[in-house]
Amino acid sequence: MGRIVGGLVAASVLGCLSATVLTGPRVIYAMSKDGLLPSFLGGVHERYATPAQAIWFHGLWACFLAVTGTFDRLLDYVTVPSVFFSAVNVIGLFVLRSRGRQDPDAQPYSMVGYPWLPALFVLCMAGIVINTAWKMPQDSLWGLILVAMGVPIYFLWTRLVRREA
Repeated sequence: MGRIVGGLVAASVLGCLSATVLTGPRVIYAMSKDGLLPSFLGGVHERYATPAQAIWFHGLWACFLAVTGTFDRLLDYVTVPSVFFSAVNVIGLFVLRSRGRQDPDAQPYSMVGYPWLPALFVLCMAGIVINTAWKMPQDSLWGLILVAMGVPIYFLWTRLVRREA
């Protein structure tokens, strides 16, 4: 039984890693194209048409994070902000559907289990955030601080980019 659970965990980790490797560099690439990151990160490989510089940067950043902290600590830094923003995304579903009822031109769509399934998801995500923040308050706080530091950096960077343009 332990091998089966271990195999399922390994498959889950590989799936998550695959998604991260595919999406992370493309976010960096898009931010570079929008002027939110240095332009050299927006380069595309001539032969493969992939965001090569962003992939290298993402890999180097991952290596840096892996070398500077334990896996558990890095996981705690990331868990609270990522789970919180996942819940916020699903809350956005409720907002969009309520706006759709008010807009006569909105296209109707259906969703299995609405509103109970998304509400259950938000409650579960809230439970994970609260549990992680309760058990690892310092690491959870550092994760939130790192995310919050992005706000002034974003505004400073956009001001610099506008000034150069």
